[in-house]
Parts: sequence; structure tokens; C-alpha cells
Amino acid sequence: MDPDIRAYDEAIAANEETFPDHVAKRLINGEVPLKVFREYRGLAGADLASRAGVQLDQIMAIEAGNSQGSPEIMNSLATALGLESDDLT
Repeated sequence: MDPDIRAYDEAIAANEETFPDHVAKRLINGEVPLKVFREYRGLAGADLASRAGVQLDQIMAIEAGNSQGSPEIMNSLATALGLESDDLT
């Protein structure tokens, strides 16, 4: 069996979320994952900041590539987006 098909089948069986092609392409092209997933979820920066309990300027700095964000902040952002922390790296 093709490895890609096997990976897809395993993800579906594990009930993992899948993302549309345009999201994957943005990530592959090197866009900041936080911005890609925030926009995919349809959240403004202020909405995400409120949900995650972080400052909007922290989100803006991460999305601009000026900060990596502490592990605690990234975990809060991932949780607010319904993701694993690793999805934002």
C-alpha cells in the first residue's frame, strides 16, 4: 500500500483533524503556523489573545517572526486553536 494512503487511513482511524490543501500549502511555503491556523479558524488576533489569555502584541510578534513565544504561551495558543503545541512550530 502507498505510504501516503496508509498515513491518511491511520489519521482517519485515529479521528485526527485534517486540513484543506490551501492550509498545507501555506505551511509548506514557510508561513508562520500560528498565523495560518488563526486565519483558518477565522479568528482575529484579539479574539485569539482573549481565548488564550495572552497579550495581542505577543501574537503579533510571533506572527511577524520577531518572537518564538515561550513554551507556555505557545501551549496556550495551541489549546485555544484546538491544536497540539507541535503544530505551531
